[in-house]
Amino acid sequence: MMKRLLACLLATSLFLPCFAKESDVRIDGAEPGEWTQDWDAAVALSKEKDVPIFALFTGSDWCPYCVKLHDRIFAKDGWKNGIRNQVLLVYVDFPRDKSKVPEKYRDRNRTLAERYEIEGYPTCLLLSVDELKPVMQYGYDDSDTPESFAKDVIEYVPLAKHGGLQSLLSEKEWAQYQEAKAKLDKAEEALQTAFAAIQAKAEAMKKEGKSQAEILKTLKAEQEATRPTMKAYEAASKVLNALERRAVKKAAGATAAAAEPKAEEK
Repeated sequence: MMKRLLACLLATSLFLPCFAKESDVRIDGAEPGEWTQDWDAAVALSKEKDVPIFALFTGSDWCPYCVKLHDRIFAKDGWKNGIRNQVLLVYVDFPRDKSKVPEKYRDRNRTLAERYEIEGYPTCLLLSVDELKPVMQYGYDDSDTPESFAKDVIEYVPLAKHGGLQSLLSEKEWAQYQEAKAKLDKAEEALQTAFAAIQAKAEAMKKEGKSQAEILKTLKAEQEATRPTMKAYEAASKVLNALERRAVKKAAGATAAAAEPKAEEK
């Protein structure tokens, strides 16, 4: 993750931005496995078909990592085939070119970003069917492939269908989860502050005429100072991941149990 944070910093501080290609995104209506900007249609179909929503919050024409997520993951057949119509894909865009989003959706997109406390792009949320609460959050990672990203999403679909984490964990497990989440949030906030300071330093060095090699060397040294906080972040993540896996296993078991009577009827 440290390399990823540094890469993101360099992308915003040192390099020119790139721009996303147009995506095949519906304006109205929704179908499983197809991107749409129509939140209301997706919500209605989610309830009707018991299919969770996977919402992408993006800046399609200005955010470098949004472009990479589209080009390297969502535009590939490995992703499209991997999700196998098991989620409803909602595209919540905040482009500089306002014409990319119909006027009827612009205020709603801002409301959704506030509702889900979106702080950066790209952010992807898998939402529970019953209450539309976040079950899992995803972002861009250089190590992801279309197939691995799809697998990570599909793995948590049973969880999204069964009310999310709290409904599947014991009271003790949920308390452990909340404690680890608080530690992770604290570490993440500290890392964001540290990397904002590093970015400001990089920009100042650019204005001073420092070379990219000098800037990179300084950034790596500054980044090293964040290592203890990063370790705290990773430790909390490990606890969260273990509890999430436990909940996923329970959800998968509940799904299989629910399907057994139908199999017997056949």
